[in-house]
Amino acid sequence: MHERYPRCLFNGINSGIAGDTISQAIERIDRDVLRYAPDLTIIAFALNDAMSGRVGLPLYQTSLRRAVELIRPHSAVILLTPCMMASRATPLVSLQYQEMIQDFVAVQTSGILDTYVDAMRGIATDMDVPLADAYRLWRAQASAGVDTTLLLANGLNHPFGHAHRFFVDALLECLMPNMLD
Repeated sequence: MHERYPRCLFNGINSGIAGDTISQAIERIDRDVLRYAPDLTIIAFALNDAMSGRVGLPLYQTSLRRAVELIRPHSAVILLTPCMMASRATPLVSLQYQEMIQDFVAVQTSGILDTYVDAMRGIATDMDVPLADAYRLWRAQASAGVDTTLLLANGLNHPFGHAHRFFVDALLECLMPNMLD
């Protein structure tokens, strides 16, 4: 972006908190987002939410809609789909998460995360909010035979730095659809 717009100043503030769900984040939107008067807010939730299983989907949908409603009067909004989670256990998983790895794997392999991503896609359409679909890019990699679990630095749900490229590409495609051609 800087190369394309050398006179523009871009600042980013990550207001994410490890382990938070969208319903938890709503409680701090004023303090952690709106007080900065952002021009653009990227809402990227689904991984932690999906860990509550299908039973948590209605709360996720309600909370995601509410977040958009709270932010949109003050800032442009983009919804950003997540990366894939682990589809198998690997040695990358730290000891503190060894007991939970099968829960992460089940959320990915049973289609629960897909359901949350589809819910985000539906909300983006219903609320006319731009969608940066990084999950689609992750799925394309998996379909091409890439072991996406090996792209996760913690072996669960956090990508290595180079795999953040999928988020960048999805955002650029959303912001400047003709730029990547």
